[in-house]
Amino acid sequence: MNKNDLRHYESLLKKERKQVIQEIENIEQKIKIDSPEGNVDTNPYPYHWADVATQEENKEMDSQILSQMSKKLEMIDSALEKIRQETYGKCEICGKSVEKERLEIIPYARYCKECRAKLDAQNR
Repeated sequence: MNKNDLRHYESLLKKERKQVIQEIENIEQKIKIDSPEGNVDTNPYPYHWADVATQEENKEMDSQILSQMSKKLEMIDSALEKIRQETYGKCEICGKSVEKERLEIIPYARYCKECRAKLDAQNR
């Protein structure tokens, strides 16, 4: 991969990283607001059990999304490190180049299409 390609993918990764960090901050803020400490209850009546269940379900979903975003951020950071080490764009399984079309869509991709398909098949 030439230097222009690396600069292009580095730019994509940095843009994606900024978006992911913003999403993480938004979710963390939402969780903080929805927490009992962050939410001043002005209602003198207790919550209905269905409201409490819905709130707990929303917290669980937010936590799962936060976990996924954190993993994505780790993969982006790993890809940026690979650019610095000049190993970016190589499949971690077979060592072949990851397809440029794939990197345009998923700039933090770790595997070529073929190896990704094999992994997906094994996980079914």
